Amino acid sequence: MRTIRLFHRRMNYSSTTESRVKCEHSLAHSLRIAPPTNAKISKKLEWNEELSQHNFMWINNHISPIESWTEAERLELLYEIVPQPRIHNQSKLQTQQRQYRRKMKNAIDSEIKSGNTDAAKFLQSILETDGHVSYSSIQKFSLLTMQRKKQRLKMLETYLNAHNQLQHRAPTNNIFIQEGIFKIPHRWEVGSDLVNASDYIEFTRLFLVHYFPDYEIKTIICHDDERDKNQNTGCHTHYFLSALNQKTNKFDLHKRQIQVVSEYIEKVTGVKDFFPNDSKLTREETQDFGHYFQRMVQDFANKHLCRSKGLLVEFSTETERRTKQRKEMDQQAKLPKSQRKNNLNNYLLKRQAIQRKELASDIEAGRSELDDIKTQVAISTGENEMINELKRQNSRDISAENKEIVQLRAEKHALEKLVQNLKDDIIRPLSQFCQSVFLGLKAKESGQSRMVESFLDNAMKDMLNLPPSMQVKAKVLLESVELRKSNLERNKTDQTSENDTFER
Repeated sequence: MRTIRLFHRRMNYSSTTESRVKCEHSLAHSLRIAPPTNAKISKKLEWNEELSQHNFMWINNHISPIESWTEAERLELLYEIVPQPRIHNQSKLQTQQRQYRRKMKNAIDSEIKSGNTDAAKFLQSILETDGHVSYSSIQKFSLLTMQRKKQRLKMLETYLNAHNQLQHRAPTNNIFIQEGIFKIPHRWEVGSDLVNASDYIEFTRLFLVHYFPDYEIKTIICHDDERDKNQNTGCHTHYFLSALNQKTNKFDLHKRQIQVVSEYIEKVTGVKDFFPNDSKLTREETQDFGHYFQRMVQDFANKHLCRSKGLLVEFSTETERRTKQRKEMDQQAKLPKSQRKNNLNNYLLKRQAIQRKELASDIEAGRSELDDIKTQVAISTGENEMINELKRQNSRDISAENKEIVQLRAEKHALEKLVQNLKDDIIRPLSQFCQSVFLGLKAKESGQSRMVESFLDNAMKDMLNLPPSMQVKAKVLLESVELRKSNLERNKTDQTSENDTFER
């Protein structure tokens, strides 16, 4: 298990003008829009616009990218969540409601003593009614028997007027909405590849539903853009929890949280009723409440988020909490993000300063390396000049050799052409001549005179295709084998005579 820290902080907002404006600015920051009221100081860079697609919002059991909401839709959501502005004379109405509630209790006691139980029960039912009370109740009350009726009717009318106007409005100093943050700080290097936006949102939802089921979760917003694009740490959630108890219809979240922490203390230590039932805490008890709330968060995070991922959230040691750095961190957490030392803008400025220092060092090293390179270049230039001269000489030699090769190829081509001409002009005609002579001799031996004459004609034609010097030798050859035409004619005459004698 890798030990880490989990940052959790809560901010409570009431209906006072100052508190409402703070809530508007904080929620506008979470929704990535400009606040509807002007900020006191110009905003610095608080998130990275290039990473806006990594932001998500849970609302009504549905998760969607913040980018999918238009700015107008986000602004409308803001007005639905932030504390409602105080109505005109709200403090006066609250005082009036409190005073006339006391008068009605006194009137109930008085009517009971006088035996007017129906009137007493009616007034008691009015005091026990949550939400709007119909003004028709005044007419119904007037039909009952009571003392000093006119005074009692005026009392009821005044109470209902104050009561109904203050419905669903938190008393001025009561919490209307609570914002909370869950974050594993950058220094623990837990990336969104290990604990992603969905994990953070589901953990936040489970925590609120488990401990405060009677209070509406207005929205859970997950940010993963308060970092450099090369980082993957710093993902975190903001939740906005209504302080209105849906069962009692009272703005009593703070009291309920004190009760929940008291129940947690009893569970882990066995000590009952650690905090007073009226939830009014001393300064020391307030510190204990904050400490045990953090331990409660830590235990829940380990069980439902961290252990399954090989992480273990531990509470900061007393030594760590007392350090100057820790005290400064606690003070910074109370400031708006734009005023904190460790916001995204200051982080980027520090990183740029480091990068500038590294760049200056790299430039100095580069200059030294450049001087070495210049020396090497000077040496290499001389060597390259020698090499280039050798290349030029080689090029000239190669050029001469190429010319010689071209000439030899031309001579070779001429010889090949000559050989081919010899084949065409001498060898082929001579071969045909010899073939005709040979066949003529064969025909002569077999006594085929006509064939001999045919081959002799072919031989004479082939002889004419020979060069003149060879034609003479060819004639000599024909005479030597006795294939001359005169002999052939004589043989032909003798053959004719023999045929005539035979016929007679």
